[in-house]
Amino acid sequence: MPLPRLLAQIAVLAIALAIPAAGQNRTQDRDLYAPAVVVNDQLITEFDIQQRIRLMQILGGVTGDLRQAAIETLIDDRLREQAARQAGIKLSDEQIQAALKEFAAQRGIGVDALMSRLRQAGVTRQAVIDLVANQAAFREAMRQRFLARAMPTDSEVEAEMRRGPGAASTEVRLAELVIPVRERGELATAKLAEDLARQFANGGDFAAAARRYSRAPSAPRGGDVGWLPLDRLPPSIGAQIALLKPGQVAGPIDVPNAVVFLKLLDSREGGTPGTDPRRALVTLGRLIVPLRPNAGETDIAAATVEAEQLGRQLASCADVEARKAGYARGSGVEGPVPLDQLPDAEREAVAALQPGQVSPPVRLRNGIAVIVMCARSGGTDPTSIEQVRNRLINERMVSFAQGYLQELRRDAVIEYR
Repeated sequence: MPLPRLLAQIAVLAIALAIPAAGQNRTQDRDLYAPAVVVNDQLITEFDIQQRIRLMQILGGVTGDLRQAAIETLIDDRLREQAARQAGIKLSDEQIQAALKEFAAQRGIGVDALMSRLRQAGVTRQAVIDLVANQAAFREAMRQRFLARAMPTDSEVEAEMRRGPGAASTEVRLAELVIPVRERGELATAKLAEDLARQFANGGDFAAAARRYSRAPSAPRGGDVGWLPLDRLPPSIGAQIALLKPGQVAGPIDVPNAVVFLKLLDSREGGTPGTDPRRALVTLGRLIVPLRPNAGETDIAAATVEAEQLGRQLASCADVEARKAGYARGSGVEGPVPLDQLPDAEREAVAALQPGQVSPPVRLRNGIAVIVMCARSGGTDPTSIEQVRNRLINERMVSFAQGYLQELRRDAVIEYR
């Protein structure tokens, strides 16, 4: 066969072989940018998920199902973004750059060095900007929405001071099951609530039902929300819980946009606060600078410096909630929990803190933490007016922030594709 003709046939064959490959790449690209989750008509693509996974791998401190953890944090990000937009908050380029500088400074490096490190790991600049901008905008939305409501009146402060440290209190351990009405509609939600009430009356498995039907953050734990002072619950709910014996369920309870069941897991008398510091109930906000399990002394020292810088920047537990997505698992607000149930290192670091104060860096299993005392009751209750006022503000801000995000989750239309 003449050489020119042979070369022509080879060229045609090469083109024919390349066409399917190109078509396959285009299909893969379409899959990469196809919606994986839709949150109130706002998309989360497979590309978004892969970017967040890479970012979490770089930041460290996350164990278990990375993909599911990435999806959950992205859903929260979309909800925060929507809330900030609804509040009319739009960050300028200068504000975004300032937030980026703060994000990088918290890790002890400059913006360019941070971006270079993330780029080498395959994380785009836009993925980082989206995360940081959402945190900054949501932080401002929380401040605008809740700060005025969180400020106690003088009479409320005086009443709180009269309460302790001499008053005894009852503590209850509860599990919750929250069914948003919007997900199924009123009729279907009412039917499901009736079915569940019948099951629980006959000894049905509350934890299994919570994992299946609840849309509260406690769902993966079977609805367990831990120990709470009974007198800190809303009066209408506290009155129902006070009538229960451990193992019994209250509900269905109608609340705005949802139906709720509450199970009393256990109860105990709080005793006389002020007589035993170890019996104090504390609410803590943690931000954990991640460390890998095999971290060397240099990495540990760098993380400690970063944690020290971070501690100087935290003004409240609301800041912890707004910024926790950028830190290791376990970051966020927890409590109330008994002081004596904390790990030794944490207990020693926070035992003397009053609400609003920040601990020095604390070495934990997955990183170096700074801990904000959000609130404490019992044990060594503060007695000054300003201490009580700050404690009430912190308690309310934490409660408002957590409840608001939970409400956003409950009301959201979330579709998994």
